[in-house]
Amino acid sequence: MAHVYISYAPEDFEFADNLVHWLDRSGFTAWIDAQSQEMPAGKDWRQEIDDAIRRAFALVVIVTPGAAASEYVTYEWTFALGIGVRVVPVLLENTELPPRLKALTALDFTRRAARPWNALIQAVKEIEADYQFMLTTLAQDAPPMARQLVTAINQRDSRGVQTAINALSATDDWAAREALSSLLRHPAKNVRTTVALALARLGDTRTIPNLLETMRDGSTELRRAALRALVEIDADAVLELVTDALKDDNRRIQWAASRVDRGIPRHVFLSYSHVDRAHMTRLRDDLAEERLMVWTDEALTPGTASWQIAIENAIENAGCLVVLLSPEAKKSEWVRAELDHARLHKISVFPVLARGDEASAVPFGFTSAQWTDIRTNYTLEVQRLIEAIHRHLRQVEPATRGQNRRAEV
Repeated sequence: MAHVYISYAPEDFEFADNLVHWLDRSGFTAWIDAQSQEMPAGKDWRQEIDDAIRRAFALVVIVTPGAAASEYVTYEWTFALGIGVRVVPVLLENTELPPRLKALTALDFTRRAARPWNALIQAVKEIEADYQFMLTTLAQDAPPMARQLVTAINQRDSRGVQTAINALSATDDWAAREALSSLLRHPAKNVRTTVALALARLGDTRTIPNLLETMRDGSTELRRAALRALVEIDADAVLELVTDALKDDNRRIQWAASRVDRGIPRHVFLSYSHVDRAHMTRLRDDLAEERLMVWTDEALTPGTASWQIAIENAIENAGCLVVLLSPEAKKSEWVRAELDHARLHKISVFPVLARGDEASAVPFGFTSAQWTDIRTNYTLEVQRLIEAIHRHLRQVEPATRGQNRRAEV
């Protein structure tokens, strides 16, 4: 079982022993050299120390002038840093810290009446959570850069974390990408957010929950970054969130949300009879090939309350509606309801005649409209449709999206 290694000078043994008791009461196992580092002659003390530090998830170094002068203490904390074990400096007496310890957050124990024991225990708990996470989620065959990332996270080296994450996200190696995505479950929010933003740039949808969490609870800068990242992944996932952000009390968040709102592409709602599923999938794929985001009800369970609400929300937030016309679609009450809802919310409709003729397939109100006829020259007509949709979407106002969205059942 991993433990907390206590590094101290011989004259500080009383405090070190007290620290052991605090750790023990908090459920941690501490490793301490009871002989105060006075190893018997001939004993391989360095190997024993090395093994104990390697088995530790954290090292607490008690900093005093005597400890600063001790080659043993210096060896222990520098060795720990070198192998990626987190080091927590406890300043027991006013001492000039070595440069590498200055870079860490030292806890001030110099005032006997106000020693931050709870802060120390909390720091150890956070380090153990990081350690347990890495122990259980990072694959044994993870690439070297993933191991470097672990070391940087353990040492709270923010620059090293960013460098390692950037390197992992830049590679196509499957193990590297899996190692990176596993960090989306890291207990530290700053690590989750940094990883989520990196994966968002790659379009990885696994990052959406963490980015949403950051939008709700993160700092202003992180919330702005999360907004931008969400747009790059999935516009539908962020529509409602952007609407809320537009009402945020913080004006910088409002500004970021408005910028994001302008950047979210409107989707194309595809209305069809399920008899025409083959036509729908072909048209859907062709529209998607031309960078159009298409919404269909394929993933929903027909007839449920959530299905109906999802359709209503999708129509209300669509840039336009494309309806596949056929004799079955003309008779479909759901196709008619979708068309009525689009008209109610002033969503432009692009009729596409897939089967039948004007008499059997074109519903009332569309006989005088211009429709796309894909019955004969499919390729040419679909290309014209795509051009028309792109022209239309460039003119659609981005503001006020999501205002009519309903909570899904």
